[in-house]
Amino acid sequence: MLQAVTVVSAMLFLCAESGAGEFSIKPSIILREEYDDNIYLTKDNKESDYITRVLPSLNMKYSAPLWDWSLDYTLNWWYYAKLRQGKDSHYARLVSQIKVIQNFLYFDVHDNYESVVLNTRAASTESNLLQNRSDTNNLSVSPYIKYQADPFVVSTGYRYNNIWYREASGIKRQMHTGFVTGEYKISPVLTLQTGAEYTADRPEEPEPDNNRVSVFAGAIYKISPKLKFDGTLGCRWINFDELDDTTRPLYNVGFIYLLSKQGQIELRAKSTIVQSPEDGLYDSRIEEVVVRYGEAVSVNGSIFHRYDIYLEEDRKDEAYGVIAGLEYRPDQRLTFSIKGGYERDKYLPDDDKRNIYTAFLGVDYKLTAKATLGLTYYYNKSDGDRRADNYTDNVVGLQLKIEI
Repeated sequence: MLQAVTVVSAMLFLCAESGAGEFSIKPSIILREEYDDNIYLTKDNKESDYITRVLPSLNMKYSAPLWDWSLDYTLNWWYYAKLRQGKDSHYARLVSQIKVIQNFLYFDVHDNYESVVLNTRAASTESNLLQNRSDTNNLSVSPYIKYQADPFVVSTGYRYNNIWYREASGIKRQMHTGFVTGEYKISPVLTLQTGAEYTADRPEEPEPDNNRVSVFAGAIYKISPKLKFDGTLGCRWINFDELDDTTRPLYNVGFIYLLSKQGQIELRAKSTIVQSPEDGLYDSRIEEVVVRYGEAVSVNGSIFHRYDIYLEEDRKDEAYGVIAGLEYRPDQRLTFSIKGGYERDKYLPDDDKRNIYTAFLGVDYKLTAKATLGLTYYYNKSDGDRRADNYTDNVVGLQLKIEI
């Protein structure tokens, strides 16, 4: 978090000094009271509590010919009445781009600070920031050259990542990446792409260092005004200092069909190398169908299959699931929300299984142009082969959001 604060402070100083560009700032605050009937997510000896939450937020944007940046920040502070304990978590997203030399030399900074699940096999819920979670900060700094001369776009540069976790069990790491990409627009409907990356990944001890090389090629093709294809295929070579080397496929292929101006259907299959908080690298392969439609009545849903292959230990996780949500706005003041999900997990090599059920109900009512009153209910149920996988959790909350 200190990294983000330092960068933002420098940005605000430079904005004040230059006096150029458009600057906006929008503060808000949420005051929330909750009742949670199982704060530790256990099957037996459940402990309930009344939770007071205070969430001040800030949204800032700056736009100028040679510099654009935006920052979203939220402090989540909560207090357990029975335990008499206060806790805090943070969310921050910083995006900055400096055009050092227009159409040639750029300098990007991205900084994400958020709460994440430490171990996907352990108990966790969307509404509980106490169990099996840690704040994490992922800072990315990238100077690069990008040259555009129709129909070609060529980019090459360096990217530095620093990943930090608040909890001691999280694996902190630094990554240094060199990259080159090329793009050739053959016609208004067809664009070809290619590229390569080299990453030196340096996690903290005792995790092994590794070096990764990736090469890929792809295309974007507008099949019709409503149907688009984008696909990337390639290969990754991963060399570990103390483990066997491995070769993994690289792909991201999808079709997007526009239903109307308000909706679309997307079919996608992709593979990603993920730096897990506690268990090193894994190859995550996902196939999903995502549907979005509507305005006054909006529908969101997805069906997915995920297969995670861990590269530093004998572990594989597989999951199937469905998520569906509906939002209804009968008028400008009132909004109803409903969301539900089911996930079936399978853990290898032990062959343990787990079923996860989730539900959410919400009602928001705008009292004034700046104040919104909300009532929410979260339901979480886990049913599995292991004792720790069996629990239910109900959370009811009343909140007031004020935009200043």
